Amino acid sequence: MIDNRVRFGFIHGRAQTKCILKPAGALASFAALSVFASLLLLTGGCSSAPKRPAEITAARNACDAQIAMGDAASARGDFANAELYFAEAWRLAVGADYEKGRVRALLSRGEARFAAGDIARAQTDRQQAYAEAAAGGYPALAAAAQASIARGNLGEGRADVSTEDRAARAIEAQTAAREALPLLGGEPLLKASVLRTAALAEKDLGNFAEAEKHLLEAAGIHEKGLFLEDSGYDWFLLASVRSKAGMYDRALEALDRAIEFDRKAEHSAGLGMDWLARGTVFEKKGERDAAAAAYRRSAEIFAAAYLKENERAARAALEKLSQ
Repeated sequence: MIDNRVRFGFIHGRAQTKCILKPAGALASFAALSVFASLLLLTGGCSSAPKRPAEITAARNACDAQIAMGDAASARGDFANAELYFAEAWRLAVGADYEKGRVRALLSRGEARFAAGDIARAQTDRQQAYAEAAAGGYPALAAAAQASIARGNLGEGRADVSTEDRAARAIEAQTAAREALPLLGGEPLLKASVLRTAALAEKDLGNFAEAEKHLLEAAGIHEKGLFLEDSGYDWFLLASVRSKAGMYDRALEALDRAIEFDRKAEHSAGLGMDWLARGTVFEKKGERDAAAAAYRRSAEIFAAAYLKENERAARAALEKLSQ
């Protein structure tokens, strides 16, 4: 954890340095000394004396660090610790009246909660992020928040959303992403997140080539920054796009890349999902033995990581296949 006590400290003593005056002679005038003393006061004394900073950024830097650690925890599926990091980031941002920090903490917590399946609270965070970004005059953050809200409204995997409503929601997300992307040149991680939203919208609309283009760009951003878990997830999403398009061999290639990055990150939850998806793709191809082996591998990984609910899902897929 970041030690934030420095924010509350006061400097009770100042470093002292001696400035030694060497007058030219005994006749040095008091006036000359007075002028020199005035110059010392104006210039801050000796060059080695401590200077006061023009701006203190300890709390803001600590807030940004907490957000980064929360994002990393969320990418690993460690949502409980991610919540703690984001709570501390929020506290620091509020205490320093750090507007961008407030918005970023809300956006990141919204992403984590969405990934954890807590859709309602995720959308609340995203909506508050949008409201604060718009009010504070941060158009890039406001646009990213709008795209994030639209992503939460997408209908994929939701039985309560009709086909017509699903298409309308996909168009809403597509539009929000298109409006946000040109504003995010200086925000690579937010841009990558919005690219995922764009890809999922295009996938829902059947525009598989566009979806793939967006995900490859997001993967490039994450790979360049060595965000291994995020890179793995980009390739996982690309596999889902290719699978939906009926390109099963290419979906398996994408899953190979996902496994490569998740192995580098030792990301057990991601690896379990990668192998589970491989089983699904093999099953669609009619390769039952390969599917069974993949489901079994997935269940083993989840069991080793104590992810019991996921393990049950993998074993249920294996049992269904054997029927």
